[in-house]
Amino acid sequence: MSHKIVTLGIGSERDMVAVRQRAREIADTLGFGLQDQVRIATAVSELARTVLATVAGGTVEFSISDLGRGARLQVRSQCGTDRRSAADPDGRSAALARAEALESAGRLMDSCVVDDGDGGDGGAADGGDDAGRAGARQRSVVLGKALPPSEVIDARTLIRLADRIAASPVASSFTEVTLQNKELLDTLSELRSKQDALLALTEELERTNRGVVALYAEIEEKAESLRQADIHKDEFLATLAHELRNPLAPIRNAVEVMRRVAPSNVESHARAQQVISRQVDHLARLVDDLLDVARISRGKVTLQQAAVDVAQFMQTAVETIRPFIEARGHVLTVLPPVEQLPVMGDAVRLAQIIGNLLNNAAKYTARGGRIALAAGRSGAASVRITVRDNGIGLSEARKDSIFDMFSQGDTAPDRAQDGLGIGLSLVRQLVTLHGGRVWVDSDGEGHGSCFIVELPLIADVRAPASAGPMPLSGPAADTPLAADGAIDTAGTALTVLLVDDNYDSVTMTAMMLEACGHRTLVAFEATAALALALAHLPDVILLDIGLPGDDGYAVARTLRLQPTLAGVRLIAMTGYGTKADQQKAREAGFDHHVVKPVNAERLIGLVAGTTFA
Repeated sequence: MSHKIVTLGIGSERDMVAVRQRAREIADTLGFGLQDQVRIATAVSELARTVLATVAGGTVEFSISDLGRGARLQVRSQCGTDRRSAADPDGRSAALARAEALESAGRLMDSCVVDDGDGGDGGAADGGDDAGRAGARQRSVVLGKALPPSEVIDARTLIRLADRIAASPVASSFTEVTLQNKELLDTLSELRSKQDALLALTEELERTNRGVVALYAEIEEKAESLRQADIHKDEFLATLAHELRNPLAPIRNAVEVMRRVAPSNVESHARAQQVISRQVDHLARLVDDLLDVARISRGKVTLQQAAVDVAQFMQTAVETIRPFIEARGHVLTVLPPVEQLPVMGDAVRLAQIIGNLLNNAAKYTARGGRIALAAGRSGAASVRITVRDNGIGLSEARKDSIFDMFSQGDTAPDRAQDGLGIGLSLVRQLVTLHGGRVWVDSDGEGHGSCFIVELPLIADVRAPASAGPMPLSGPAADTPLAADGAIDTAGTALTVLLVDDNYDSVTMTAMMLEACGHRTLVAFEATAALALALAHLPDVILLDIGLPGDDGYAVARTLRLQPTLAGVRLIAMTGYGTKADQQKAREAGFDHHVVKPVNAERLIGLVAGTTFA
């Protein structure tokens, strides 16, 4: 049900002012905010302008659709249709202007409904005035706007509103224009505020976009890093397979030679044994390098620090690597420091650093090349050690990555290089642990390389005397077995039980011990080992940890529960060599823990009880 507030006639510009003023007053009384008041006044003004544009004029009526909550303000305009023909260009222009005005008013309100009434055809193109009047129709346009939710309109409010409208004089055109100008300025200010907010939002979106672009770039960089890591991983696995197969092939061939050649051919057997020994040493070095890298990466390496003279660990490194250098036909020049230069470090690890650098120089220098090792003071507080070669050299790009894990240099002219690409990475990590630094210089590909290590000197500490001048050429002297490491098996024949699921390993170990005069028993799993131990009461048991079924720890604990085996010596032989593994071995009852492959003299000494782990 509609409740009328006021009806205003539209016939002049003065009426336009009154309609806009009343619209603003009604909107204010009904609780609309300032912005909505301006929208309603503007929409009604557009509607009144449309009415004024008609020939017959019209009216504008303000009303409330319903009382209570959910009420709506309705503004109905009613006017006669334009009498001009649709074919008249001016008539078409007026119709277009009305359509635009109604569209504008509809955007400012919640609804806009047009009703052309039940008249004729809206005006004929020909005929007299009577025909025109007969064809005229009454057009109604109804604008709607929902009242604010907080406003509740009742009959008393409507009466007060009508009385206020009746008592309020119509402002002058000047006053209305001034008020409209103020509204326009307020609207402009609001638009500027929204523009500023939009600009701020645009800037925020641009910053976000830059962040997204940077994030994508970072993701792409990480993806590329992962792709490179995947490539390095594949290369490493291929290299690892190659490096493991290389020593296995001569070992297999050597064994085949020993199997086919008569025992009387001592020379052939000796050569086969030398091949096997060398290749096993090579395999052990590969495994040691991998384990060293893993330990350093986890921070598990503990340096056995002591004052050591630079010349001492240089000599150790040269003695270790000289056979490989001589096999490659290189000329090695060694220039030790002219004075004692003590550093604080682990002598074994320091020799490993120099040995790896010499080994790298030998691999990437063509046969018959020149290698120089030199050391001397660098300033007052450090020593500089250099390894220079005339090998394949390094490009500028390769100098930046040569110390990365699994990184290898380009192929040497005779394709002699081997290894896993971890030697230089290990060098850098060990040098860092010693508080030093390492880098490489090269004049480019084909111009050799120079690796430089700098280590801090220690002050006021007298280093141990140098082991003497280092030979510059010729093979390294054989190292005699120390007196306390000599093995005398006379009168020490023992019964030894060997337990290992690797047939070749346990068989060869048994043969070696039997050659020393011991009696051996062999078992390949836990049950057989327990049975043999209880039946023969051996003096020594060499027990592998990784057995099928019960592992070596379980077997050791069971053996220690047997009274008849109380005096047996238990030696764990395993590929697991961490401190945790050693602790588990002690807790299980083992007397010794050794890591495969075990040096033959050391194993014989452990069995005989003359060497201790």
